[in-house]
Amino acid sequence: MRRFLGILTAISIATSAFVACDGSDDKDQKATLTVDKTELTIPGAGCDTVINVSSNSYWDVSITDSDGLMTTWITASPTSGRENSAVSLTIAQNPETTERTAIVTISTASGEGSAEIRITQEGSSVIVPPTPSGYSFPVCEMLQIDDNHNLSNATISGNTCTFTDGLKISRSGEDASMAFLCPAHTSPKDNPWFQRAVTAANWAAGDYWLVTIPMKSELYGDLRFYFGSRKDGITSAGGWTFEWSKDGTNWNAFQGAITASASDAMWKYIDFSIPESGKIEAGGTLYIKFTITAASTSILYFSHGICITKSSAEQSSLEAMNSTDVVFSNGFDDILSANASYIELPIGFMRSWTTGYGASGYAVPDGYSKYETVSYCFGRPGYLQVGYADESLFSRDKIGSFTINIGERLKEMGYTKADLSLTFKGASITDAYGNKSHANLTVSADGTSGATVTNGEIGDNLEACVFKTFTVTIKNATQATTLTFSTPETEGLEAYQKDYRFFLDDIVVKISGNAEKNGNEGNGGIGGYDEGNDWK
Repeated sequence: MRRFLGILTAISIATSAFVACDGSDDKDQKATLTVDKTELTIPGAGCDTVINVSSNSYWDVSITDSDGLMTTWITASPTSGRENSAVSLTIAQNPETTERTAIVTISTASGEGSAEIRITQEGSSVIVPPTPSGYSFPVCEMLQIDDNHNLSNATISGNTCTFTDGLKISRSGEDASMAFLCPAHTSPKDNPWFQRAVTAANWAAGDYWLVTIPMKSELYGDLRFYFGSRKDGITSAGGWTFEWSKDGTNWNAFQGAITASASDAMWKYIDFSIPESGKIEAGGTLYIKFTITAASTSILYFSHGICITKSSAEQSSLEAMNSTDVVFSNGFDDILSANASYIELPIGFMRSWTTGYGASGYAVPDGYSKYETVSYCFGRPGYLQVGYADESLFSRDKIGSFTINIGERLKEMGYTKADLSLTFKGASITDAYGNKSHANLTVSADGTSGATVTNGEIGDNLEACVFKTFTVTIKNATQATTLTFSTPETEGLEAYQKDYRFFLDDIVVKISGNAEKNGNEGNGGIGGYDEGNDWK
């Protein structure tokens, strides 16, 4: 389904006629793609430029540095599209005196058409401290560290921590004890450096944390405020009050209640609404204040950072399952308001905030119960997390799987055999250490029905924190066929590295050819499916 992913936008694959497995509109036409430039040299000060794309297919944009890692100093808009279009690139100022390079790759969904643009940015002749730029929506700011585990993207003066892009975290009260702490938790025992916090002591009733956020885009609507904290009893009834303001003087109470996991070291969130009539204008400032109602002798931790997102995802626009060609369709609209955060937010300690540590934190909807089988799957806002990773103890990591019972749908549609095309959106994630999860995704058919899968070895092609569209072909699917999304365990990983999570969205399976029917629709042939007939 379509949902907000930072400044990135996803395309809908289901608002037009079915796209063939090669990614083009015509299943007999090979996907092609060209661009109007292949090399660019950019001044150290940065600039904006445009790449013109010529294609007959859907395409996606990815940007990596010279080591093949996702880069942040170039942003693209849009990040996916169809046929002939333009991609705008924004290149930030180079903070170093040496040049740097990146590769912008634009490729069709099938991979048949692809083009690379090599971008070389000159070093800056004079390093100028960056001017605070403010924040676009969704807002996200984390405590970052250097190689010596010192705070690298903010400075603390008195009772205020000021970030490079202008966000401030401050506290009221007379005690000027604010400090940076890393690691800020005793667990896990190994590699604990993602545990980071700003600390402050001696809290009287009425003291508060104040988050000041300069906005470079307007902000209004139903919103969700994520923040990390510890040792503050913040989930206790009546322990804290939350307010927002656009001028720092006139305050509006949050209407929601705090939601958090059982551990006070995890992230919390609370929903609030800014009416369009009172929106924060571009160039304005959002203030969030949360006030303690009783004195505390603990040193309180403001952990990890803050995020502000929509309070719920957007509904999908996928074709619905029908009796002719759409075998399966799921945009996971049943979890639009899931508790966990969006995957593009670097959420530190909260590798997985779920509804529990059981076999699954995702309940298959009633209408899908005979078409889906889940193992260690958890709801995210409008999409599905497969697998579980727990950075707190390194003892509850689980590899999950998601299975579609295709045969059940073929039986209902009256098909005994059919070739299918599967399209879906997939992504991996970056963990609290900045490493991509070890999700080598495979889409496989059962080993007994005779169905075969082409292009199902997605492997390491999942991109961290960005959904990409994939197309898989299934030949000779029958009323006994299942399709499973899974990832193998990787040998030789340390405990803290065993993160196998991947994410699924907008799954559509359609009839693509060689469809056979035998007898009455609804049971696939003469006699019932469960009456001993073999429909393989």
